[in-house]
Amino acid sequence: MNPKKLVPEGSPREIPDEFDTLPSKEREIRVGEMLEFVKTLSPEDPYRHYLVCRATRLSLG
Repeated sequence: MNPKKLVPEGSPREIPDEFDTLPSKEREIRVGEMLEFVKTLSPEDPYRHYLVCRATRLSLG
């Protein structure tokens, strides 16, 4: 299942692909913001797992 399909296009939850090309310091800031947002989601929200995985992948860069 692709979690991105669960989110309407243009939703603030959609993560743009340009994250992959950000400088490392900017990426760190964005990953921190993403993880703060994850804390606001319900544990049952399927997008929560996607965001945690994406943040982990980005932080490992």
